[in-house]
Amino acid sequence: MKTNPIPQLSAATALVQLLTEFSDLPMLAWRISDRESLADSLFGGRALEDPRPVVCMWAEALGSEVTETRFPYNGEEHIQFAVEAVWRDVPVLISMSCPASALVETAVAA
Repeated sequence: MKTNPIPQLSAATALVQLLTEFSDLPMLAWRISDRESLADSLFGGRALEDPRPVVCMWAEALGSEVTETRFPYNGEEHIQFAVEAVWRDVPVLISMSCPASALVETAVAA
């Protein structure tokens, strides 16, 4: 029997519990780092034209808020939407970004 702790095990267990309890939320691509300093953390994301609805659903489920950060990428402004929370003692970071131009909302004529 192995007695050494497995750094990624707590994150893997938390991920199973998270997906079981929130099975109705949109799917994300999940990653558990192989770096020892981050092995007990979960990272989720997904490529979407406008990720705000998905990020907001996950933030509400995890009892957290969405933070927005603007950054340049290939000469165009992008926005990162992030949710940071702790789930069953495991840090969770959900991060999605898109071009700011994808979020331009058209005005509705009155």
